[in-house]
Amino acid sequence: MKSNTIVRKARKLVQRFQANGIAKDRIIVSIPATEEGVHAVRLLSKEDGILVNLAMVTGMSHAAVCAEAGAAWITFHLDRVSLPTGRIVFMICASWW
Repeated sequence: MKSNTIVRKARKLVQRFQANGIAKDRIIVSIPATEEGVHAVRLLSKEDGILVNLAMVTGMSHAAVCAEAGAAWITFHLDRVSLPTGRIVFMICASWW
C-alpha cells in the first residue's frame, strides 16, 4: 500500500473516532513498518499529531528507523525461530514509547 493511501485511511479512521467523542490522544493507529509505513508515520505524527504504532519491526536497526520517523510505539513481531543447532527460540514481542 502506498504511503499516501495509508495516510488518507489513518486520517479518516481518526476522524471517525473523533466524531464519536473520542479524543485524538486516545487513538493509536497501527500500520506495518514497511518503507511506505515509515514514510506515512512521518506525515501522520508531525503534520497531524496522530499517534502511530509501527508494527512488525524485525530488529533494533529497523526499530531505530521507526523511532526516528516519529512512531509513538514500536512493536516487534513475535515469531518462532529454529536455529541450526535444532534449538527453538521465541523472539519476544516488545513495545516502547
